[in-house]
Amino acid sequence: MGLTPQKSLLPMLAVSLSAVLWGLWWIPLRWLDDRGLRGDWASFAIFGLASLALLPLVVRRGRWSADQIKALLAIGVPLGIALVMWNHAVIHGNVIRVVLLFYLSPIWATLMARVMLAAPIRPTRWLAIILGFAGAAVILEVDILTSDRVSAEYSSADVMALLSGVCFAFAATKTRVHTGVRELDKTFVSVLAAAGVALLFIVATKTPPPFQAVGGLLAVASGVALFFLLPTTALLLWGAGLLDPGRVAILLLLEVLTAAISSALLTSEPLGLRQLLGCALILAAGLMESAPGLRRQKA
Repeated sequence: MGLTPQKSLLPMLAVSLSAVLWGLWWIPLRWLDDRGLRGDWASFAIFGLASLALLPLVVRRGRWSADQIKALLAIGVPLGIALVMWNHAVIHGNVIRVVLLFYLSPIWATLMARVMLAAPIRPTRWLAIILGFAGAAVILEVDILTSDRVSAEYSSADVMALLSGVCFAFAATKTRVHTGVRELDKTFVSVLAAAGVALLFIVATKTPPPFQAVGGLLAVASGVALFFLLPTTALLLWGAGLLDPGRVAILLLLEVLTAAISSALLTSEPLGLRQLLGCALILAAGLMESAPGLRRQKA
């Protein structure tokens, strides 16, 4: 039995607010990037500072067992990779396209659950998979046909968005395998892994240190970590823990709407008929994915 409408209101508001804030996540990242704290350095600063802020809370909880460490690595490392790839994508790519390509993650999760957990795939989910891939094809075709700047940077953003969704889906599937892991611990390992992955990207790309960012921009990155990333994550984890997965999935689609509106207002990125069609197809796939959870709750 689910929560009463009165008791579910606050968790629903928490998840909705979290989704809206995630839809605006690209704004501080691009602001930092434009002012010298470039992509992976911004990720390293934000996730590193977030992990330092959580460290005292994690230490107070006591040591982890060997099984807990195994579970946390299985969940936290792919989620950390997803976070860094996501940051790269929203900084360098078309915001709405990147968000929509990431939101293919429920499809990847369905396929992974089939392979890793032998979970059945209902006919409605096969239809959701078809709709999701159709939406992705429409979105990617938009740039192929209308953009005169099909650069490596844009291509890498598309790839990063897709891989971010795959890694996120893998982490979500592992969460179903390794139950009983505390949310605080998963968050800590995820942001710590993200900081490590960002550092690896920095070394691999030989990105020079942003010495000019020491001071003012680092203070802004601290604010993003402490007053944006962590509260937004806490709202999502708290609200999602009290609601059924189907309702959470639907509420999180507010991120797509927020990203679409904010990018249309604040950037010159196109939002035409084909983009809207791709958006509609992927949103329809997301709704079909989450509908079974709502039906189970009503039952």
